[in-house]
Amino acid sequence: MTSMNPHDQAHQRPLWDEALPVRIDAVVRTWLDWVAPHDPWDSMRLDDITGELRPLATALVNAACDDAQERRRHIAMTAYAHGLFRRAQRFPKRLIGAELAVLREAIRTDLESSYWSDALVDQTMEGLNADFRLARNLAKRAYDWSPHDPFVVDPIELLAQR
Repeated sequence: MTSMNPHDQAHQRPLWDEALPVRIDAVVRTWLDWVAPHDPWDSMRLDDITGELRPLATALVNAACDDAQERRRHIAMTAYAHGLFRRAQRFPKRLIGAELAVLREAIRTDLESSYWSDALVDQTMEGLNADFRLARNLAKRAYDWSPHDPFVVDPIELLAQR
């Protein structure tokens, strides 16, 4: 079973000692099964449906990263890349939050299929809430990026600019 460290004082959320037992392929497959039948995903080419979701999912569940700040930077960069990809597709901005909510539930579904208890799954998902907020905010910010904006991928700088 995965052990938990004391709460990180900087973010007031738990940090895990090892990678979460999440199968990224299964998560992305579940996500695809849930969104592919719906507009606008149903009209996309297969290689465009996920956008940059796979690297973002990997960054979100990479709890084994020793440096919490570096982990958040990686989440920020992959979320930003996902937002830029969706903008280039002319994907509806209002659906970025929805597809990340579906990703969150796909991760939960995969954790529930593991040996973890319901309580540990709930605690884990609660611990990921701040990371999903960061991802949603930065993906949407990237969507709104203009060539006149500085390209900053440090999440602290990005959030401070709001």
